[in-house]
Amino acid sequence: MNLSILEERLKKYNITYFDIENEIKKINKEFKKYAIFIYCSQMENLGTENSDFDVYVIFDDNIEVLKKVEFLLNNVAFDVEFISEKNINSLINLIENDNIIDLFDAKLLTRILKSELIYNPLYGNTIKSLLNINKILVSAKKMYEISIHSIKDDFVDFYNSGDYETALVLVRELVFESIGLLNLNNGNYNFKPKWYNRIFLKNNGYKEDLLTRYLELYLYPNFEQRDTKKYIDQLLCLAQDIYNYNYFD
Repeated sequence: MNLSILEERLKKYNITYFDIENEIKKINKEFKKYAIFIYCSQMENLGTENSDFDVYVIFDDNIEVLKKVEFLLNNVAFDVEFISEKNINSLINLIENDNIIDLFDAKLLTRILKSELIYNPLYGNTIKSLLNINKILVSAKKMYEISIHSIKDDFVDFYNSGDYETALVLVRELVFESIGLLNLNNGNYNFKPKWYNRIFLKNNGYKEDLLTRYLELYLYPNFEQRDTKKYIDQLLCLAQDIYNYNYFD
């Protein structure tokens, strides 16, 4: 995590951590004990210099609440999520008991770990210490597996019924989810789907053949030279090879 990227971006807009803290205090009238984390996608070498900032406010209260708000500082957008410690502990308990959390929750927990803690470090670091990244990733991997098999089952039904248009949509989803799993298994986890492609390409598809076929079939297909059924079959082979690469290469 490159904190200097975050600091440089805020400095560019003449915004300080103190400014962000003050905005949160204006919004927060309910909770006395809380920590503030801030994240931007550029901290992971993703996004652009115009990407907005995500702020996570974790508070100590025995209620389950998730509140989302937005504020502007110097015309820069900050998306804020208020999350109770009870919410965090509920997710931790699921993971500790080998249950599965969805990828939205995996994104939340990993974002907290990757974020810069800017307010109440004693409480904030206590929250971070509760999060076991290895167990979070194991749970996320299981979720990917469930999603991939579910999409594949739906794909087979529509493909066998001759509904190739719906099958095409599903097989493209299958490629995409398999890439998400491949990124995770190579230590490049990010659970926001819009970054799957960027991460995969930055790592050259992990294998030259996968990259070449992905570019030709998924990103830049030439529909004029391909019938739908043949194209679906090629995409299915690509999805299967990406999935298998997770375990056999």
